[in-house]
Amino acid sequence: MHHFAIVGPQSPGVHPSSDYSSNFLSSIDPAENSEIHLEKHPDQQVLYKKNIGSGEDDKMIQRWNAFDPSHENIYFLVGNKVVKFPIGSCSLYEDCHSCLSATEDDPLGCGWCGDHCSHQQECETPDKFSTNSCSPLIYKVSPTSGPTEGGTLLTIWGDNFGSAHSGELQSNISISVAGMPCHIFLWQKDRVRCLLPFLQSCDQGAEGPHEKTYNSDLAPSDFILFPALKSTLSGRHFRSNEEVQRAVKNVLPSLGTDFYQDGFLKLILRCEKRISVGGEYVEK
Repeated sequence: MHHFAIVGPQSPGVHPSSDYSSNFLSSIDPAENSEIHLEKHPDQQVLYKKNIGSGEDDKMIQRWNAFDPSHENIYFLVGNKVVKFPIGSCSLYEDCHSCLSATEDDPLGCGWCGDHCSHQQECETPDKFSTNSCSPLIYKVSPTSGPTEGGTLLTIWGDNFGSAHSGELQSNISISVAGMPCHIFLWQKDRVRCLLPFLQSCDQGAEGPHEKTYNSDLAPSDFILFPALKSTLSGRHFRSNEEVQRAVKNVLPSLGTDFYQDGFLKLILRCEKRISVGGEYVEK
C-alpha cells in the first residue's frame, strides 16, 4: 500500500505556504517503505490520506518529492511514475459527503459548491455554497404509477436524505407528488418510504348493503370495520389501495346484510378520522 498524509495547522481557512510545505515534508518517515507518516504535533492534524499505488508490484514512495513554484501541488516519485497531488485544494474531495465529512477545524475550509468541493471564495455560485448539508439525490422511485384515488406507497432510493456529516440520523425533508404531500413513515439516509393520501372523502363510496360497493378509504389496517374480512384477507400483501379494493370486492357478494350494517355503523363513528394504510400487508 502506498499512502501519504497531509498535515497542517489547525486554523480554518489557512492555505499552503512555505511553512505548511515544510510541515508536510517533515512528516515523511523513511523507515517505512510503503507509507508516508506524520509526526503529530499539538498544532497539526491529519487532513487526508490516499492510496496512490496501483498494485502490489508498485515500488515504494521515494524520499524525493517536490512542490511546484506556486506551492499548490506536490509531486511524488513511486517506482517509475510521478504522481501530482493538490495541496490545500478542496478538489481532493470527490463528492459532497466526503467534502463535508471533514472535521469542523479542517484548515482547508472546504464546502460544497453545487456540484464540486471548493473554498468559499472560489465558489462561482455563492448562494449554493454549503458547509453543513448536501442536496438530496434521487436514483429511483417505485412505483412510477398508481391509482388516481391515492393511497400509493412510494419508495425513493437516493442519497443525502439527511445530515451529510452528522453522526445522528436527522432529516427535515418533505415530499410532495403533484402538489399532494406524501406522509413519510420510514426514513433512512439513502431510502425514504411515504404514503400518498386518499382523495375520496367519507361520504363517497358505499350507498347501502344491496349495492355491495367498497369505499377506498377503507384501508386494510381497518379490518375492525368489517371483521369478516380479517379471516378472508389476512396474510395477503397489497401493493396499492387499488389492489385492496379489487380483493374486497371479490369477497363482498358472499356476505350477508348483518355484515354491512355492523360495518357501516363503525364507519360512521370514524368518518372524520383519516384512515392510513399500515402494516406488512402493504409492503412492496
